[in-house]
Amino acid sequence: MEAEIDARSTLLRDSPLFRSLEGAEINRLVELSEIQEYSPGETVVVEGSMGDAIFLPYDGELSVHTRRYRRSRYNAGASE
Repeated sequence: MEAEIDARSTLLRDSPLFRSLEGAEINRLVELSEIQEYSPGETVVVEGSMGDAIFLPYDGELSVHTRRYRRSRYNAGASE
């Protein structure tokens, strides 16, 4: 369990979106975060739907498809 918490902390700390947060803020996000597993080819988010979450690849890769844009791969830990 401790290794998973450390991995989530590192993922958030290394993400450009969260890089400027203080340690206590990162820790709070770790407390609020959930790891969800998806099968290959499974849809995670549908364009145009209301969202209440942010998804960061923790392990593996994902593909993004929109009406105007397609980037075939985002890898876990990528800093873009």
